[in-house]
Amino acid sequence: MEAISIFENKLDVNEEQLLYLIKEQTIHEKVAIEILNFIPIAYCRVLITAPVYSDEYIIYKSESDTTSYSFSADRIYNMILDEYKLRAANGQIKEIGQYSAELTAINKALKNGAELKNLSSGPMYIML
Repeated sequence: MEAISIFENKLDVNEEQLLYLIKEQTIHEKVAIEILNFIPIAYCRVLITAPVYSDEYIIYKSESDTTSYSFSADRIYNMILDEYKLRAANGQIKEIGQYSAELTAINKALKNGAELKNLSSGPMYIML
């Protein structure tokens, strides 16, 4: 998947620049935004499997405009997740951890003495 390669090879660019590069590969901006958000989530969930991750994510546009979705039912997320599983099986995962809010939260919990097997997450909020 080209978008994952963009993440892996452009670690020195900001999120806005990543979105621009991903948009060049897709037809719709909405799809590019989903890809931009889902890559770090899938990366973390394949790399660190011990926590119990919520299947829910919430698109937050404003206090009065939020919509709940399921990762397991999302076609784009599952394509990214499958690609990361394949890359992990082949030892081809490259570091993109700085983009993952979940990985940051897990690291913080571990530094504060939590055990990985006891961690769980709530719904992921994606701000648009």
